Amino acid sequence: MRKRNIITVLIFTLFLTSLCMNFMKSEANVNTTDDVAVIEAKEDLVITLETNATTIGKGGGALVNLTLDNQGINPASSVQVDFGLDGEYAEFSPTYPVQQNVALINLGSSVILNIEAILNSTLTGEEQFDSADVCLVFDSSGSMSDEIDSVKAGFLAMTSRLTQTISNLRMGMIVYGWSKYSQYPTASPNNYIEFTDDFNAINNLINELTPNGGTEPWGDALYLANTWDWRDEVPKLLIIVGDEDCDPGLVVGVGISDSYYNGTQLLNAVTNLKEKGVKINSVITGISGIVENQFNWIADYTGGECVNLEEMQSLPDPIDLPELIESWTMSLTREFFVNLYANVTWTELDGGTNPVHETQVSMYIIIDLAPPSIQVSYIITEESVNDFTLDLTITPKDPSGILSASLYWTDDDLNNPPEPTWHFVSLTTKIGDSYIESFTGLTEGQNFSFYVTALDNMSNLGITNIYNLTIQYDPKPFGITVEFLFISDDSNKTISFDLDTQMNGYLWIDSEQSLTLEFLPLVDFNTQLVHQEGNYSIYQITAQSTNKKVSIKFYGDISSSAIKVQWDYIHIVSRTDINHIQWTIDEEITNILIQSEVTDSEGGFLSVIMYDSQLIVRVHIYDSSWNKIGIATAAEALALDTGVYYFWVERILRTGRFSLYIGSTPRTTDDPYWGVASGPSFIVITSIFSLSLLALAVLRMKRRRK
Repeated sequence: MRKRNIITVLIFTLFLTSLCMNFMKSEANVNTTDDVAVIEAKEDLVITLETNATTIGKGGGALVNLTLDNQGINPASSVQVDFGLDGEYAEFSPTYPVQQNVALINLGSSVILNIEAILNSTLTGEEQFDSADVCLVFDSSGSMSDEIDSVKAGFLAMTSRLTQTISNLRMGMIVYGWSKYSQYPTASPNNYIEFTDDFNAINNLINELTPNGGTEPWGDALYLANTWDWRDEVPKLLIIVGDEDCDPGLVVGVGISDSYYNGTQLLNAVTNLKEKGVKINSVITGISGIVENQFNWIADYTGGECVNLEEMQSLPDPIDLPELIESWTMSLTREFFVNLYANVTWTELDGGTNPVHETQVSMYIIIDLAPPSIQVSYIITEESVNDFTLDLTITPKDPSGILSASLYWTDDDLNNPPEPTWHFVSLTTKIGDSYIESFTGLTEGQNFSFYVTALDNMSNLGITNIYNLTIQYDPKPFGITVEFLFISDDSNKTISFDLDTQMNGYLWIDSEQSLTLEFLPLVDFNTQLVHQEGNYSIYQITAQSTNKKVSIKFYGDISSSAIKVQWDYIHIVSRTDINHIQWTIDEEITNILIQSEVTDSEGGFLSVIMYDSQLIVRVHIYDSSWNKIGIATAAEALALDTGVYYFWVERILRTGRFSLYIGSTPRTTDDPYWGVASGPSFIVITSIFSLSLLALAVLRMKRRRK
């Protein structure tokens, strides 16, 4: 049963670290807004759950008030309230008891009960969620060739993607069962590389592996991992991959009889890692019953996960070993939320049967120890001959709100000495959720580099990569998203787009104000408005000559209203291939336009499958005539009839990989992290609490899965 649950979770979310520890992005300032969940029972006892802060950060807590209001004619006797939390990282402070008893005798009488949620000892409040220590422990015996080959093929690409989100990532590697040097990992320094950010060194070790051993003393590998310099306040993960039970090593032996899979020395090695805060995720590649027991045990004991790789690879969308490693590592960057609930039982004294009633009210509280996400858009405009302007639009996002944002820039050459001089700008010009900053008087060929930092209200610091620009005419490539504001009212902005080798490009323009567009040069391009709805329009731009660079002049009346532009061409994918392609959203490719079809005679469902836990996307779906059909997210599939469709994938938050799946049944997740992409109001955290009437059903469903 446990394996089936793990497989289901991985299909939908690729490693949910804990039940109900899901992430919800919003922009509400929770320090100034009370959130309320109300359930009115048929028995006239009105129950209201309120919190003064929906986010817990470093050293903080959330005070929760439960109000019981008797609006009926009968007394409510023996009222018992049991408070609870679903989630690994929060607990109740000892200030208030988790079980409280009252009585409401008179009509209109009410009482307020308090409870306080705080971070528990699992999280100290000093974690660095832009950092992680990850140790890979690989079996290199003769039966592991396929698994090793898959990691060889994708390791550097994997670490490149990981470091875009986890900037301070360290990885180490230990090999056991490798006869080239020693099958015992502690016996030769050639069998391991301690924590480093030099991923080429680890890649060289992986490429050197030749599966040819026969002994699996992986207990010694865990012992060796204990001697490394795991950082105190960063997420820590050890991933062990193997197909055999633990053989006696030079340091760690095993027990006998019923204690075989957790003998004293092996237990000590695993316990020491657990006490350091290291979770162990185990990957079974064989069918041995003993290794299944051992790998399940070390995962359960340390709060990790255990999966069977063969079962993962036999899924309709196979999951290979590099994908597991990447997903598990990336999951360390997510915020989490817990479900706080109160079970209320009471006796209604009606003078007759005195019925006993029971109900529950709950709400979500976010644990925010991760840095803000920062989206950056820039436009280079040639104002006159050799006179350029660089306009930056910077949008930091975080569930606790943004306290401040700063820009660091230099016009020195980063590729040559001397060391650059960085200049500091405190970002203060803010329109909506975005900061704007402009640099004028730049010349063609000039170097200009910058990066952005943002501090959220929980004191978490986010930092972007360095943008290293050369000032020049800059037509935007396919897959780009540009956000901008007009410098003043009744002004214009020109942006160029590159069709590259394509004949057609598609432009999505989202604007709350009315815009006038001028496509230049007009003689080289044909434009057609294919869809218009609400605040956004979609244009098809067709090249009529060899010129593939189209410039669009946007005329607007209001400088305080942001404009969002997405640009892409149609990626045509067959029905056969659509379910087997993984797409990547990163800092360069932020939207993707896909054409495919539903061929099943009875139609089907379009589902969004996530491979990286921090990514949120929203898929806009149109028929072959560009009529809007609906929206799909990882939390909500969309039913489609037979026919050809356009799927425009829009990034909502962060980066990562996803796939689209067309099938007879929906494949979705009830993880609310992805539910925030289901509509335009996803950034408003109070909308989450308006759904609290459904919390009882959700909670019971999750409990049935345990």
